[in-house]
Amino acid sequence: MSFKIKYTKFIVLIILYGILGWDSLFAQTDTAKPMILHNAVAKTFEGQPLIIEAIVTDNDALKDVTLFYRAKGESNFRNELMNLEVNDYRFEIPSEDIGVEGIEYYIEAVDSSDNRAYVPEIDPEDYPYQISYVSLSGPSAPDGLLLNPEDGSENTDGHQLFI
Repeated sequence: MSFKIKYTKFIVLIILYGILGWDSLFAQTDTAKPMILHNAVAKTFEGQPLIIEAIVTDNDALKDVTLFYRAKGESNFRNELMNLEVNDYRFEIPSEDIGVEGIEYYIEAVDSSDNRAYVPEIDPEDYPYQISYVSLSGPSAPDGLLLNPEDGSENTDGHQLFI
């Protein structure tokens, strides 16, 4: 009796191999999430695009690395696929998309087994990274050092050189 059971299991295994193939029959499930290394950006400057970078790795193939961002005060995030450039993923947020209050963002990485990782790791949609906006004009402009070309000369044209 046990010979018939073993023989039947062997036949079923051969049939499954023919239908599914060897890789599918003995495949192991990937449960490891991608790893995201990212230094949060603190400031963005008026009129300048903002580059967000991250190094993303996985034990399997990565499917997508996506940046979610919005101007502070907006309710919906925009999402853009980040581009792989040499060793890191990047996306440049146009200056027009950055509000005067600053910007909020988070990053999502998805591998080929649909495992997902985020930065920030905990509840990124409700607690995204916060970037402050620095105006280069008006009353909130940063302090600057006014340099004159010659000793004792006066600046009469109002031009300033910031260093």
